[in-house]
Amino acid sequence: MTNINVAEHFYSLQGEGRTMGVPSVFLRLQACNLLCNWKIEDTNHFCDTLEVWKHGSPYSPEELLDLFDKNQYLTYLRHGAHLILTGGEPTLQQDAFIEFYRTLPFIIYTELETNGTIEMKKSFYNIIDQINCSPKLENSGMTKERRYKPDVLQQIALSPKSIFKFVINKPEDIIEIFEDFINPFKIHNHKVWLMPECSTRDELHNKQAMVVELCKKYGFNYSDRLQV
Repeated sequence: MTNINVAEHFYSLQGEGRTMGVPSVFLRLQACNLLCNWKIEDTNHFCDTLEVWKHGSPYSPEELLDLFDKNQYLTYLRHGAHLILTGGEPTLQQDAFIEFYRTLPFIIYTELETNGTIEMKKSFYNIIDQINCSPKLENSGMTKERRYKPDVLQQIALSPKSIFKFVINKPEDIIEIFEDFINPFKIHNHKVWLMPECSTRDELHNKQAMVVELCKKYGFNYSDRLQV
């Protein structure tokens, strides 16, 4: 039996993308294959969940189901809340989640938050309802070799389940988005959300207008970041 390595879990609202504002149970899984470091005005902005997904506890599928029951997550999910698989990078634990899904007493709407670098197994893909792909740009501080996997991105782009979320730090980021993602994979505008790079409310406020103007100019969707 494969354990699910969980960093944290909580009930809140989806903060980004197409289902922003929907009540959701968040299951943050440990580990990531990337370590983003946005350098802004000579200040390093590491992944905002780094200190969370580095730690956690292993659960068997049955233990995790019991945890869901004790925290009333099953009640929330039964009433229509979404389950958000996030991280870290959840696709590192596909087999473990498949085992957990088999223990659930009813079908739930499941969203996957992924960086788009790891191929999904068919059995995992089949139980995901919405793929929220957030490819990392050059501004993430990661080498292109690590953060850019064309075969995986093509698989996600062709899926009717997918949307793409891009973090914008400066207007010039839109050039990379078109050259590396929109044009090569023919991603339609209605599947694209732009959102400000930020870790504080002041940063969010200062960049909102710039990102909104990019959305208006190119016909993309704007995503706020409710968690900030």
